[in-house]
Amino acid sequence: MSRGIYLIRNTQNGKVYVGSARDIKRRWRKHKTLLNTGRHTSKHLQLAWSKYGADAFCFEILEEIPDDVVLLPREQHYADALEATNPKKGYNTAKVVASPFLGRKHTRAAKQKMKKAHACRKGV
Repeated sequence: MSRGIYLIRNTQNGKVYVGSARDIKRRWRKHKTLLNTGRHTSKHLQLAWSKYGADAFCFEILEEIPDDVVLLPREQHYADALEATNPKKGYNTAKVVASPFLGRKHTRAAKQKMKKAHACRKGV
């Protein structure tokens, strides 16, 4: 398991998506699953994946991070440096890319609300 900052790069247009994870390989598998099933939370990345196909994307580890304390600041550093929130250069949409929810767990009630909201969007 490696913890750190990763990059998903579109080799056709050069746009990037920057993220961080405690387990980078697991997170990459999750990204691929969501993208291949058309359910990724990044609409821009999803549209590009659907347009260009999986072979147009490469996955890179930018930096391995030994400590959770510096994980989010480093993610923000790379997102800023690579201009990942600039629509002409990247797929990240939030100006503050680094998630404040690292290590937090949703309550059972919150999970139920999210499940219901997701089911409504999917027409279930």
